Amino acid sequence: MDNKVNLIRTKLISPMPRKNYVKREKIIKELEDIKDYKVTIIKGAAGSGKSTLLSSFIKDKNLSGVNWISLDKENNQWKSFWYYLIEILKKYLEDNGKELTNTFSTFIRKDEIFNVIPYIVNELSKKEDIFIVFDDYHYIKDEFLNSTLEYLIKYSSSNIHYIFLTREELLLYLGELRVQGQLLEIEEESLRFSKRECLSFIKNTLNIELTEDIIDKIFNISEGWIAGIQLIALALKSRKDNIFSDISVLNKYVIEYLTEEILKQLSENERIFLVKTSILNYFNVELCNDILNITNAEEIIDSLIDKNLFVIIIDEKRSIYRYHHLFNEFLNLTFSKINKDEQIKLHLKAYEAFKKQGDIEEAIKHLLEIKDYDKVLIEIENNAQNIEVWSYLKEITIEYLITSKELTLQRLFYHFVNLEVNECKNLIDILDNKIKEREWFEVINAFKIYIYDSSLDAKLNLQYIEKFNFSEITKAIIYLNSCYIFFAQGYLDKAIYYLDKSNSIGEKYNISYISFFSKSIKACALEELGELYEAECILNNMKEMLDKMPILSNLMFMYHLGIAGIYMKRFEIQKSEEELRLINGFLCDGYEFADRGILYNLMEFEFLKGYKEKGKELSNKLITIHTTKEKDILLYLYSARIKYFISADIYSNENLQEYKILFERQQKNSNTYIRIDEKITYARVIYILGEQEKAKDILYKCLEYSRKKSFKIYLVDGLIVLTLILEELNESKRTTFNLLREAIHYSVDNRYLKPYVLEGEKLLNIIKELKNDKDIELTSKEDNFIKNLIDIMEPEKVKGELLTEREKEVMEILFEGASNKQIGKRLNISLATVKTHMINIYSKLQVSNRVQAVEKYKKFKAIKY
Repeated sequence: MDNKVNLIRTKLISPMPRKNYVKREKIIKELEDIKDYKVTIIKGAAGSGKSTLLSSFIKDKNLSGVNWISLDKENNQWKSFWYYLIEILKKYLEDNGKELTNTFSTFIRKDEIFNVIPYIVNELSKKEDIFIVFDDYHYIKDEFLNSTLEYLIKYSSSNIHYIFLTREELLLYLGELRVQGQLLEIEEESLRFSKRECLSFIKNTLNIELTEDIIDKIFNISEGWIAGIQLIALALKSRKDNIFSDISVLNKYVIEYLTEEILKQLSENERIFLVKTSILNYFNVELCNDILNITNAEEIIDSLIDKNLFVIIIDEKRSIYRYHHLFNEFLNLTFSKINKDEQIKLHLKAYEAFKKQGDIEEAIKHLLEIKDYDKVLIEIENNAQNIEVWSYLKEITIEYLITSKELTLQRLFYHFVNLEVNECKNLIDILDNKIKEREWFEVINAFKIYIYDSSLDAKLNLQYIEKFNFSEITKAIIYLNSCYIFFAQGYLDKAIYYLDKSNSIGEKYNISYISFFSKSIKACALEELGELYEAECILNNMKEMLDKMPILSNLMFMYHLGIAGIYMKRFEIQKSEEELRLINGFLCDGYEFADRGILYNLMEFEFLKGYKEKGKELSNKLITIHTTKEKDILLYLYSARIKYFISADIYSNENLQEYKILFERQQKNSNTYIRIDEKITYARVIYILGEQEKAKDILYKCLEYSRKKSFKIYLVDGLIVLTLILEELNESKRTTFNLLREAIHYSVDNRYLKPYVLEGEKLLNIIKELKNDKDIELTSKEDNFIKNLIDIMEPEKVKGELLTEREKEVMEILFEGASNKQIGKRLNISLATVKTHMINIYSKLQVSNRVQAVEKYKKFKAIKY
């Protein structure tokens, strides 16, 4: 049996209204307009009849679309709460329900729930009226968790109705709904029985015959509190003469007294049954027979229900029950007074019984009650695939937990995914004093670097993870997380290796979230390596995933951001402009890396178009927003700014000195990784400042490293900078041409045009000299690449004479929007000949489609219009 499903069935089923329940016409009338409200709150003390009121209303009105969650203290955690909420809603999500559950179970950061909420809202908006009931919401106090629900409610459409049953004020901001008249509130005073309802409850529901005078006394003492009425009435069954001499008001002690009086009326077997099964959050006949080693549990349960002894039916079809919270609290108190050995024995029996039924989470709870940590660790290790059981690790003391390496890491990862940074640091500090084995240290280091300082020089060896008993999904998440560090610190080959592994696991278990982010980081790594077409292929694959799975649609901006960067590197300006325009529709609040990435790309785009002032404005904005005093200095942002300032010839000496100081400060920090592109920029800065030999030395070292690591982008950028420096120093033309030709060689296959365009006329003149040098024989690829560069950088000098007269005629007709067939008919040539002309035109104009051909031809002023 699936342990998750078993647990869900007991918590996601609305309680059955008791037989012969009181028809509460006045309060029901308020609920009849429930569809007019987005939120309904029913607030009252334990035993005030909240659940019975709502469940009876649902039954009487035959209300459809009701989804019920019974909450407890363990749901006061975002992952547990949303796990249950998604489970009840996934039936409305059609084919994506299961995918959503898989995706949710592997979230790395808790704020990623905000990615899913818009999808849920959009899907639910297409349905008929849906009611989501949160029973016992007073357990939910976590600030972040409440913020997620506020977000869900705020953006939900009018067909979604949220109903809260609670003992306390909600920690949700609902002021706007109250002002808008979309909030229905039913307070405790409204829940109290009237005298007439009290009479009906005692006579018809409890089936107890009492005089009107006694009922009046019960009503006055209970003040209409339903549980109080039931306690007094049941206690009176055996003490009709003198009970009122012992009580005048209801308080904690009187409630205990009344409960004792009720238990005295039961048989010994029934009393033992109640006390011993009070440790169960839910029960059925099989569980009770196994735990108590009896065979008549069904008979006893039926008897208790007939006696109205606070037994709540959770699932009538499957015969699952629980005790009313108020009654259960008293029974728990009684249980605590029995022999400790007997208590331990019963919890162990409960553990075995729940495990037998497949509810491993409920089984573990009983082991934790008796602090049987040995068995807890075994069960968590055996169920490592179920991330839900990890939460129980925090119930085990660190001193005990640390005896198991695997589970210590599971707990560390549990805190990590919940963004519990202080807990992570505390655990790591303890481990620092305990770690002696190398592989143990390496795996901890994967977390330590990320939690404390992502700029540390990471020498992670993730092969050690294979020695630990992690599930494949856990390994994939660790691989993925570590790859952010590998990528940021230049270990691109290692990043790609582990990204492929995490992607394979994601695909194996159909967890799109893992696959998507594995592909995303890999595309970035390939782009850095200069494999632009391969990166584009992966990005297109990501887009296909997003198109097929709307639950990830909020991440579409990552595709647009990535593909825009590649288009700019290939100087496909129109394409990149379109992608940057589309990004704005997908940007999510709270994603700083997205804001930074978009602003960065916009800055690059303006400089590529030649709009220096706009580019300067955006680069300064980028620095201002993303390098405040509260944040670490992001050197790559300063590097990008001064790099573009130098290429555009708009830098100041102050700009140069600022970058020099920042770079050298970072360089002195032995724990800081400095990227190759930052070093290349630094070399260019100090060259301008007069440190020529040092600049050249740095550049040659950067080139050597880039060749060794196959970092084509860095290699080309460095070669171009060194070419310009050597040209300015009037050094050997042959050396300059060799460097430039090497740059072109590594640019050709992926059409890496951006750095050439940015450097402008200075570099173009050297390129022309290279092209015209009689001693240099360029390959056809190199020659076409240079021609393409000249076309881009000197479009006004490219004349219509590139085309033959017939090709010009084809273009004239094409400009009118004619098809190939229409062109052939107008010029009296075959369709095959038209196609040949079109191929030649595309080749000469360096375009790939009709629209681009017309635009390029217009730009060359070959058409008079």
